Amino acid sequence: MQRNREVHPMNTAKSTTIDDYTQDILNWIDTHLNEQPCLDRLADRLGYSIRMIQQHFKKKYGMTIGVYIQHRRIYRACVLLRMTNLPVGEIACMLHYDNHHNFCRAFKKKLHCTPTAFRDLPLELLPSVPLPQLHYKEGFTYRFITLTNKTLYGSQFTYEEKFLGTSALGESTRLQRLQSWFRDGNTTTTIASEIIRDNSSYNARNEIIIVDALIGRTIDTHLVTDLPANTSDYILDGEYLCCPFYGTLSEYTKHNRYIYNHLLPRLHLRRREGRDIEFFHFTHHLFDTIPKVLCEHFIPIVNDNDASYTGALAETN
Repeated sequence: MQRNREVHPMNTAKSTTIDDYTQDILNWIDTHLNEQPCLDRLADRLGYSIRMIQQHFKKKYGMTIGVYIQHRRIYRACVLLRMTNLPVGEIACMLHYDNHHNFCRAFKKKLHCTPTAFRDLPLELLPSVPLPQLHYKEGFTYRFITLTNKTLYGSQFTYEEKFLGTSALGESTRLQRLQSWFRDGNTTTTIASEIIRDNSSYNARNEIIIVDALIGRTIDTHLVTDLPANTSDYILDGEYLCCPFYGTLSEYTKHNRYIYNHLLPRLHLRRREGRDIEFFHFTHHLFDTIPKVLCEHFIPIVNDNDASYTGALAETN
């Protein structure tokens, strides 16, 4: 039964309106996304009726809270399907669908393919999965760059990372590598990273992935001769979306997730096979108490309007 509430006295005392609680609403949804959200609790917390909260959300974002949650869950399902080997039925249960069939039906309605087909598609054929864009960033800087005849050579390392949420487990590992590099000089360093699908059910359920990374220098391929012992190499080739960044590591994590969640779908781009490339430039602020990085993030891309993609995807339906 829906309850009507007056504005909580706490709100009146501070002369606030429901607009002041927009971020609280979004944070609450994120926190309870893996549960069955109960708007009664949110209403009690904010001191507004469920109806007022729903009306405010739809007016501001053009969709109901229920539709927003459905979008978020489908997106999360896509990530779980690609990043883990969890059974489809378990993913459906994790996302609070009534049963396997309801999940598959909702997934196919949104993505035009079954969860199993989505999991098995080559990377270049994955359909775009945009998240509802609640925070559009004006003036987001990017450019398109084609790399040819470039080779990265250096040393490999691995680390754990969270593939959902806001925390970044690998920040300290990456920071140590960068600080170690720049203590020896100011030469730009490159990190090329790729995700390794982990067969561990424990890691999958805790949204943890393994990242394989290569850190070193990028030079013209024709200059590469005999590599030193314990050195690996990776060829940089093809079209990339380049997004520059300067700021803290936690801000950089959010920056990169914005690119994948919003910018790529908005530009009708998809990620192709290959490693993400990051060029880190020297800055004294890397050694601050709260370190900052100066870098360019290169994402290997393919255009969503590619005719071969459209035809191949149709064959999977």
